[in-house]
Amino acid sequence: MVGQRFAYRTRARVIGDPVQPVEVVKEGPPRSQKVKIRYLEGEYEGLEEWVPKTRLLVPWEEAQAFCEDERRLLAVVEATEQVEGTVTYGAVGWVFGAVAELFGEELVLTGWKVIERDLLIIEDFFKTVRKLDLDGHSLLSVPCTFVDRNGNYRAPFSAAEDLARLFCRRYPKQILHYINHKDAEYRREVTAEADPFRARVEDTWLDKCEMEFSLVREWCGEEKVEEVNQVDALREEVRRLRDLVRSTAAWLKAQGHHVKAAWVLKQLDAIAKNHKPPEGQT
Repeated sequence: MVGQRFAYRTRARVIGDPVQPVEVVKEGPPRSQKVKIRYLEGEYEGLEEWVPKTRLLVPWEEAQAFCEDERRLLAVVEATEQVEGTVTYGAVGWVFGAVAELFGEELVLTGWKVIERDLLIIEDFFKTVRKLDLDGHSLLSVPCTFVDRNGNYRAPFSAAEDLARLFCRRYPKQILHYINHKDAEYRREVTAEADPFRARVEDTWLDKCEMEFSLVREWCGEEKVEEVNQVDALREEVRRLRDLVRSTAAWLKAQGHHVKAAWVLKQLDAIAKNHKPPEGQT
């Protein structure tokens, strides 16, 4: 690091603030997380001082591209509406979660940084567009969108909602299975909560989730919702019956009928194996 030039900003976290070139002349002890820099331009040119490493944003040769990304980020933030906490925002998040589970990685999301919370982010844009079979030209035509120097795409929230609706049309069964599973899981957690105060808090949170789930179901279409609900109801009944059979086998074993208990479990495993759906089938 010594001898390298960096883009320096006194208020490192203030996006859009100007940067200036500095050179690292000495590194402090590792635990200090500080370096001594020399200012290369401006009224303090030649001055040396110790500063936190976090103020060194990027190598100086990347400064122009870095500042351009920040300028475009501020433009897209200004162009989007504040939607965090709304039902639509939550519904989009559930859809993106379902798609992440479907493809095995989170490629499409709303921002996790405070300034990006209301934005659509597509990581490794051109690769993700191919993997998810998306219309890259259409995504890039959304006003104020951009692909940064690292290849990541950012757009106003309206693009996130449009993309979530597209996923619901394309993968309705997978998305509905996902939210039905989450719905049932959260209901069980609320029912099992022993602390009355926490139970009320979680029940309120579940009410909000229900509104978000309802919107996702609307995006997926009534016909698909009915079809998936029937399948999920059958799966739940099968799960209940399997639990009953396992309980019966445990009772037989406790009564000393070890052979019968083993036979029951063996038959249950055989049935489960023979009726396992092919990989990828929903």
